[in-house]
Amino acid sequence: MYNYTKNHLLTIAAVSALILLLSCAEPDGPVGSDVGGGISGEDTTAVIFADKDTCLATSPVSNGSSQQLYVGSAYGVDAVALVKFNQPVNPFEWSVDSSRIELVYQGGFGEGVNPDVTVEQIDMSWSEGELLDTDSIPAGTALPLYTSPNLTDTGFVHAFPDTGWIGEWLNWVDSSGIDDGWDDTTRADGCLSIMLKADNAVDRLVRFKSRSAIEDSATGNIKPRLYIFMTVRDSTEGELHPDTIEVFSSNDLYIVDYDTTVGFDDLFIGSGVSYRSFVHFGLGMIDTTAYRVVVNRSVLSLHRKQFENPWQTTRSIWPFKLVGDTVENFREVEWMNIVNSSTAIDTSEDEVDVLVTVAAADWLSTSGSNTWLALRSGAEGSDIDRIAFYPAAADSAHRPKLTIHYTRFPR
Repeated sequence: MYNYTKNHLLTIAAVSALILLLSCAEPDGPVGSDVGGGISGEDTTAVIFADKDTCLATSPVSNGSSQQLYVGSAYGVDAVALVKFNQPVNPFEWSVDSSRIELVYQGGFGEGVNPDVTVEQIDMSWSEGELLDTDSIPAGTALPLYTSPNLTDTGFVHAFPDTGWIGEWLNWVDSSGIDDGWDDTTRADGCLSIMLKADNAVDRLVRFKSRSAIEDSATGNIKPRLYIFMTVRDSTEGELHPDTIEVFSSNDLYIVDYDTTVGFDDLFIGSGVSYRSFVHFGLGMIDTTAYRVVVNRSVLSLHRKQFENPWQTTRSIWPFKLVGDTVENFREVEWMNIVNSSTAIDTSEDEVDVLVTVAAADWLSTSGSNTWLALRSGAEGSDIDRIAFYPAAADSAHRPKLTIHYTRFPR
């Protein structure tokens, strides 16, 4: 019988926690049943340059997690935004005096001036997780607007829903759960939904703040808000008095349209406008017939190509392993499991190293039957950004390369 002291138990718990954390991280040591460096193993390094690549502008993805909502048109990108407000809890007794939707804009992209943004109230059931396009949005009702008159790049847009409609909306009851015949299309999903667009935009995307924006004492109120100004009574004995209900948006996103058929000579990766790059490596120089190979570490090195970029720089790269081995189906590609966590971009460096140890180990254990890596932004459904890298056709100082550190054992 072992007599563990309290300190012994704490030590064991700490070591167990450390082992658990390490087991969740990307392996940075040998991958496989054998551990390199043994008496019969030989440590070796192979440097392999990409022999094929391609870059595609894929179909838009849902953009509901960004701190920004883009509206307008610039650099081949057209964007509208959707914002939704859930019904609030009503006071004991109330009547609606007026209401106002407040939207804050800060900056944008493009050489043009800020366009005239319009706000339409729409009847549509939607959520941030859906893949939406502008053709799926029904015609809406234009709301009266007041736009901040200052000439700077920061201001607000106020939209004013119909007071009678707001009063009716606050009284809506969703009867769909108890009445199979309930079908009132004017009530959609019971929310107040609006669309922001700018039909006259020329070389300018306005950047509105979303519900994910960070508010503090310095920024003030910047998230989309619905204010309902009311006369209320709090109880049967209470006095009538003015009050305001403040409703934060429950869902919001921007929808982008752009040309997905355009081709690229360089390797682009981007969010918002979804650019994905694919690189292929021939592993024939590594002998897996005479030797059993254990991969210790594998790094994909990409060299940045500087270009005139109006967008923000992509913050991270996420590598994937592909199912197929043909370029033709990359637009509709199926992803295998993530081969690594995303790699952060250091904008001060020209070279980006992406750890892909698990992918290389898998390729070499299956005779390298499919050695394509798919590279996408780590936050495709977030802000609009992009980054460019040199392709496989570049000189050896700039082309993508795979460095594999491995230990080989004679079979």
